[in-house]
Amino acid sequence: MKTIVILVMVLGFMGCSSANKQSSSQASSASPTPAQGSTNANPNLVKKTACKKGTDNRSLEADKKGGGCELTYTKFGKSKVVASSNGGVKHCEDAFAKILKILQGQGFTCEGN
Repeated sequence: MKTIVILVMVLGFMGCSSANKQSSSQASSASPTPAQGSTNANPNLVKKTACKKGTDNRSLEADKKGGGCELTYTKFGKSKVVASSNGGVKHCEDAFAKILKILQGQGFTCEGN
């Protein structure tokens, strides 16, 4: 049930995409990279990616929080926590992968850091 609620929320965010459309052949197959071993200033970072299509910029960031995680989705400069867990980071990583796939399917080019 929790997964369905999250998916509905994410699809609600995705419903208002920009008018500029690109062909699906231009979509990137780049995968975000885990933050382990990176020099990122956020030691709680699990995964992060920035996606772009024309002038539309979106981002996903999964962070460790306590014994769990939070997944933050940013669209049009507004951030919202779209997934969270109190028991590890797997739930946030799974939601991250689902949302990333949706964005790429809509023609966004995504790069991890």
